[in-house]
Amino acid sequence: MFFAVMKRSVIAAAAAAASLACASAHAENSNVTLYGLLSTGVAYTNNQGGNSSVKAVNGPMQTPRWGLRGVEDLGDGLSTVFVMESGFSMTNGTASQNGRMFGRQVYVGLQSNDYGTITLGRQYDLANAVLWPNESATQFAAYGTHIGDSDNVFNTFRVNNTVIYKSPVYDGLQVSGMYSLGGQTQSQSNNAYALGLNYQRGGLSLGTMYEVVNTPNSPTNQDGAVVADYGFSSPFVKSPGGAGVDRQRIFGAGGAYKLGALGVSLLYTHVRFDYWTGPGWG
Repeated sequence: MFFAVMKRSVIAAAAAAASLACASAHAENSNVTLYGLLSTGVAYTNNQGGNSSVKAVNGPMQTPRWGLRGVEDLGDGLSTVFVMESGFSMTNGTASQNGRMFGRQVYVGLQSNDYGTITLGRQYDLANAVLWPNESATQFAAYGTHIGDSDNVFNTFRVNNTVIYKSPVYDGLQVSGMYSLGGQTQSQSNNAYALGLNYQRGGLSLGTMYEVVNTPNSPTNQDGAVVADYGFSSPFVKSPGGAGVDRQRIFGAGGAYKLGALGVSLLYTHVRFDYWTGPGWG
């Protein structure tokens, strides 16, 4: 169930939420949207440890969330943008994404009609941004994710400290790049980077991307790109000997075609996990 979306004009002070906002912004050119989604249900199990059970479940179709999305027109085709989105449980009210206030995403950026968009903050990675429309779980209400969402197309983890650039769309083609800072002097301590390419023409859409994540969830760098929510659904984030991931590489390509109410999609991903073999980790 979706709840109502509300839009209203705001004074220039609201634009200060985006630190890049221009001091001369005008209220009539800015707006903030409040949005959200509520999802809950009741589950019955006929045999759980020899007994039946009935319980309330959180987000059986899509996980609940609420957020704020803002745009400030600065003139000459330039705007500031921001998103603050929080996940929560419908059954007990606790925050999702390991208790983060805005764990789903929170970022601020600049958008130009001529030069593209650059955003900074906690964001979805390019595996999700580029390939998500082609995954079966997107088509069939969360069913059919790749094993453990190991390619992260279904956004099991987000990336912190992240800068993402998306070019303008040229004749259906858009290029995107991502870099997630590790926050430490070691050049590859819990950081990530990626490149993506999208093409859309009529009912046809294509996408491909390549991403590298270094020492995700490193115990020696909990201020890096991927922290706490890494791989909780994946069987591959530990080696058979118990070593953590030193590097994860993701390649994917997919496409979809829609003809009226009908559509078909195809997605291929290849994921490689390299495990830490040294005396420490990260």
